[in-house]
Amino acid sequence: MKQKNKLKSVWLLLCLLFTVRAHSQHTGSYDTVVTIGTGSRAVSMYVPASYTSGTPHRLMVCLHGLGDTCNSYRNALVSSLGWSTHFPNTIIVCPEAANRNTDYYVPAGGEVVIQAAIDMARATYNIDT
Repeated sequence: MKQKNKLKSVWLLLCLLFTVRAHSQHTGSYDTVVTIGTGSRAVSMYVPASYTSGTPHRLMVCLHGLGDTCNSYRNALVSSLGWSTHFPNTIIVCPEAANRNTDYYVPAGGEVVIQAAIDMARATYNIDT
């Protein structure tokens, strides 16, 4: 009887984990945040509408220039530059710099947002490594 209860518990846990992961996967353009240290940074994502977890997708990290924001850069890539036509089956992740007038190395250590964005995408989507 204990073995059956253990199996039921494991099955329930697996179902719960699958449900949580499935609900955290979005397609299209959306904004989220990643935690770095004691703070957080904005991250803008684009996931093709055709995304399925059974097909690994490429991941491209796109860093915006000074004076821009992660979501306007993502929108320009997706809308104006025809992202899905030129890069099929590719997810983009655009982390935000510390502010509009600094790069990813100011303040010192700020570049960790790039790895945090990659880690978040890998934890959420099936990324072709």
